[in-house]
Amino acid sequence: MVWNLKKIASQRLSVNQEIIDKEINLNKEIDKLFKKSILISGSIGSFAILLYYLPCDLFPLFFSLGTFSFTLFGSSIELQPISQIYNVVCLIAELYSLGLLHIYLVKKLSVIIQFPREQNLLKELHKNELIKISLENFNSKEKEIGLNPYYGLSKAFIIGILVLNKAKAFLSNAIIKIVFQKFAGRYVLRLYTDLIGMPIYFFWNALATREVFLRAKYYMLSQNLIDLTTEYVVKKHGNNEDVKKILYELLQLISIKKRSFSSSHYVFSLKLLQSFDVPVISEYTISNNFIENLKKLPEDVAHDILLLFVTGMLIDGDLSKREIKEIKKIKEELDNHQPILELCDQYIIAFRKGEGETFVRNLFKE
Repeated sequence: MVWNLKKIASQRLSVNQEIIDKEINLNKEIDKLFKKSILISGSIGSFAILLYYLPCDLFPLFFSLGTFSFTLFGSSIELQPISQIYNVVCLIAELYSLGLLHIYLVKKLSVIIQFPREQNLLKELHKNELIKISLENFNSKEKEIGLNPYYGLSKAFIIGILVLNKAKAFLSNAIIKIVFQKFAGRYVLRLYTDLIGMPIYFFWNALATREVFLRAKYYMLSQNLIDLTTEYVVKKHGNNEDVKKILYELLQLISIKKRSFSSSHYVFSLKLLQSFDVPVISEYTISNNFIENLKKLPEDVAHDILLLFVTGMLIDGDLSKREIKEIKKIKEELDNHQPILELCDQYIIAFRKGEGETFVRNLFKE
């Protein structure tokens, strides 16, 4: 199933050649697509619950055929093969439908934003990253260039978080059922207890689609901004060895503060390292001296490094508490005033509206 979805995504997410009406309001079109996708996604989750439990409760004798029980660790376990097989079929149908929806919304979004264009030199890279996003594969290639957002965390902790994220819909449903049964008592039909999970799965499906949508949207919006800021800094400081030395510390710090893999940050990092001709380090160990190194740089150079820093932080369309805290820390510890640190809120608002490039160009003029 995954292979088939990947094939469909590869066919659909080719270089964008569809032209849209230049008179349309892009933000309104994006917002309309977002609301439509969320509604369909949640409905798929709710319908899957109905599709499974309604037949099981209407035809209990059929679904109980072949039931057998066995003892495991002193506990008796009952299995209903037909019911379990039907459950798997419904789950596959739900996941496949959700996958198709995500491919559709990423494609539609690429048409609205007109990305990537045929002349884009990195069009194949962008295509592959968008395919991964549409299939909810958020593990970017950052580790290939020595960057690790989970640096410093134990493997057990990381695995625990991943398992919890995968099981959150199931756990939420189980808890709600227990609470509902406790308050409603035995007088409520079992069907109603089962169907109470419909809004739970609506919510989690909608949340999954929201993440796919926002990752795809901000990946597309970030690319021209990445090109603009990178080319600007390279043009001014391309031969500056001090800038080259601080790049890996800058990129690893951003990655750690995100605490998640990011396709946008991968492309941003790759472009910076290649543009400054910095050799790839297989596994970079952060030295935690970013601020100290900044203080040693001339004020104008430090400003441009901080422009890269803030841009790298916000190209996912959000600033986490960790990222905001780090920006405040740098602002407090630097001796000189850096305007870009004061303008983070305005910068991210402009970026979310698709006006990040205009905002940065205005910074260049100041």
